[in-house]
Amino acid sequence: ARSGGYRRIGGIRATTYRGREAADMEWLARDDGARVRTFGRGFLLGGGRSFSLRWTTPAGDWGDTENERALAAVLGTFREDGS
Repeated sequence: ARSGGYRRIGGIRATTYRGREAADMEWLARDDGARVRTFGRGFLLGGGRSFSLRWTTPAGDWGDTENERALAAVLGTFREDGS
């Protein structure tokens, strides 16, 4: 899909996150003229609550070890209660 510089990479992938149904998606876009790549994970908590976690980095840096570690840390340490 394309829209105003946005291009989805692959399809929306069903997954689980902390025992909850979730969906992952990646896309390319432009931010102030720079090409960026974003990973997004959405999941429902119930009771009308949901979260969308996103990680964006310059597109050329996407596969760097530091970025992979940082994304893993975000996904591994996120707490829905804010702690």
